[in-house]
Amino acid sequence: MSVTQKDIALKLGVSQRLISYALNGQKGVGENMRQRILQEAGKMGYAPNRMARALVTGCTHQIALWYQFSTTINHEMSQQFQKLAKSTSYDLLSISNKGQAHNSGALAVDGGIFYGSISPDLVTPYPVVEMLVDLRGKSAGEPPRNDLILMPIEEASREAMRHLIEQQCRRIAYVSIPSMMGHYEPRYRAYVREMREAQLPMENISVEYPDDGNYRHRAQMTFKKYFCEHGFPDALFCSNDDLAIGAYRTLRQMDRHIPTETAVIGCDDIEESQDHVPSLTSIQFPCQEICECAWEMLTSRIENPDLPPRTHTFKARLVKRQSTNRNNVPLLAHTKS
Repeated sequence: MSVTQKDIALKLGVSQRLISYALNGQKGVGENMRQRILQEAGKMGYAPNRMARALVTGCTHQIALWYQFSTTINHEMSQQFQKLAKSTSYDLLSISNKGQAHNSGALAVDGGIFYGSISPDLVTPYPVVEMLVDLRGKSAGEPPRNDLILMPIEEASREAMRHLIEQQCRRIAYVSIPSMMGHYEPRYRAYVREMREAQLPMENISVEYPDDGNYRHRAQMTFKKYFCEHGFPDALFCSNDDLAIGAYRTLRQMDRHIPTETAVIGCDDIEESQDHVPSLTSIQFPCQEICECAWEMLTSRIENPDLPPRTHTFKARLVKRQSTNRNNVPLLAHTKS
């Protein structure tokens, strides 16, 4: 038999109305009591009837997380959001980019967080926060229609390229999926600019987007074919860490030493980057701070829909590790911020 709000009220010796306020995230209950009620509800196995609650309150207490690409950094961000939601009445729905092909506007949620750009044609009846690698450059264009978190990466990408050139790498290849190889993409833009300034030939390795989301396996197959046909570059600048890990696997299989023969740089600085041998140089975003900011922006927007659009910016930084240390210079230990 399912547990009801009345059961929880009897167990704690409080009114059923107080239980309802706490479970629905409404005012009228102290934070200590709210946490006590949420904990007891969890212990008793309480499962709310969302449809009934939505009809009464107009709220579903669900938040959608939309991801443009299925990469490890997206999963790490999802874990951060799970932690943030744990002490609240919200549940999370994770939806990949393919889900946007369906009518996301009809989704029964109170708000959404999009990691990646939203289609201009997509209109949602609920508040949205967009988290974007900043593709806009100096010409920002129209003001944002949603709350926005921008993550500029071009400056850190240029530093990554200069670092490779300082390490005496002369044949440097840019590695990404086809849609991230245009001049609108800040990593690619930085690569082209630094290669031109150094008067070095450009080289692109295109990895087809994997339908199953397994970048590492698709990258392995691409690298093996490419290296057999074109030989080995001095360095690989990969647009995410999953591609870089695919490069690691292939280079090891083909007895190519990292970094003295081929240096590798990734992007996202996922949790396992520093655990590889050699540890992976990567471009890092402050993942925890970004998620906390996005969560606060969305939940405050849900409570107060009339707030003006807000924008917060979090810059990326290069974290140098052993995968690019061709000169064997001692490196300081780096940890994720």
